[in-house]
Amino acid sequence: MQVLENVKIGIRWRGRPLVLALCGFALAICALGQEPPEPQHFGERIDVRTGFVRVTLPGGTSAPRAEEFEVLWQRQPQKVLRVVGGSADPLEVGIAVDRSASMHAAFEPMRAAALALVDQGISESDRVFVVGFADQARLLAEGRGAAKEVLQALPASPEAGTHPTALWQSLTRALELFGNADGRAALIVVSDGCDTTGGFVRASSVARRSNDLAIPIFLLLPGRDDCRNTVCVLGAAGEWSCTPADPPRLERQLTRVGETVAVRTMTYTQNTTGSFSTAERHRFTAMIAESGGGTYTVKRPEDWPGAWRRIFDQLGRQWTIVYEPTSDDVKSEEIAVYRRVDGRRKRLR
Repeated sequence: MQVLENVKIGIRWRGRPLVLALCGFALAICALGQEPPEPQHFGERIDVRTGFVRVTLPGGTSAPRAEEFEVLWQRQPQKVLRVVGGSADPLEVGIAVDRSASMHAAFEPMRAAALALVDQGISESDRVFVVGFADQARLLAEGRGAAKEVLQALPASPEAGTHPTALWQSLTRALELFGNADGRAALIVVSDGCDTTGGFVRASSVARRSNDLAIPIFLLLPGRDDCRNTVCVLGAAGEWSCTPADPPRLERQLTRVGETVAVRTMTYTQNTTGSFSTAERHRFTAMIAESGGGTYTVKRPEDWPGAWRRIFDQLGRQWTIVYEPTSDDVKSEEIAVYRRVDGRRKRLR
């Protein structure tokens, strides 16, 4: 069975990503001064202009060494400085939860599985933050070394009222909350993957932003039904009932060819997000898979623990290769990465 190695690439300056809209990646600036002592925190280790490559290696792989990797820009070798990461290195993870009423059945099993994972996948040295969103994103809690307290803030109920889901805009905001200064990082999104706002932000721009910051995105879907606007009502017994915003209706259209008149019956549903939002979700899931993330379907409550475990297993195999660019003109999409193992040279990007 072939196991793919996923790659994420970016540039840092003193551990903080600087992203330009025009070039879509972070510039790097030389820092002056003496080499600082070697601290434990990944971001503080970076004193000179550096780039980085995040890779997810196959299970059972021993800790990689810097000499195993080649980083090239326009066929020019870039000096590989060090490799950090793996399950023992600090992790920064953001969890963004869709608080639309149609997600009501996912909250409790999702929260329970996340809290149970604290002792298995999150350590005291990790930073965790939680974002809730419907028509806009709100930071609910964040902290380092307080994972249980932060995860207690995961939504237990939908937002009151009727709101469109600004998925792409909210994920853009969530990516802005990363310090991105640890050896490993990820954004976990709990949502049906449907943006119902019709806004200017698109799935592709979110995926590109994620790739520029080298932060993989994992999408947890309660199902893969086509995207449609829904109306959810909370009954007197405390049970939710969700239906399409407008039920399908039949329309008839007359067509005439010469002396022949034909009546064609069509089904038409008004005010749905339609195929566009579904297509955007398909595009997004493909792009995040190519950039080191992935998509998991969790239709049943008992599926949540397994989905969380698979994500954190992958993050335990995430490594960051730090290199020094030869030019300020280096762009992430122009970087090629190779790894040599057992005498074989394999291109990772």
